[in-house]
Amino acid sequence: MKQWLKNRLRKSLGINELDNFMHSGLEHLLRSIEAANKNVALIDGRMRELELALHLLSTKECADYLGVTTTTIKNKIADGELIARMVGYTWVITKLELLRHENRVAARKQSQLEAYEGGIGVCIGEE
Repeated sequence: MKQWLKNRLRKSLGINELDNFMHSGLEHLLRSIEAANKNVALIDGRMRELELALHLLSTKECADYLGVTTTTIKNKIADGELIARMVGYTWVITKLELLRHENRVAARKQSQLEAYEGGIGVCIGEE
């Protein structure tokens, strides 16, 4: 991107070389743009996280999403696997918590699979 911008300036100004002042100013501008892009991405990620944290789901909605029963969801809440809050007479779970739970379960399954595959390799090698 830097080289493209330099070439555009050279063509538009009709000069072959940018002087040191112009070059350092351009470098500073490009660093500022890159920093701004990183900040925008960070803010965008935080806004998405906030949106998920404010999106409340009932136990029925969570059960439908995970493909389990509402009793399973209530058991996960009671066991501390899912963080939920009581609103009136209903348990509610944030979409962010549900996605985090899903990631924890997937990571646990992956590590169990790796341990199982490692055990099979040891058993086969011992024969």
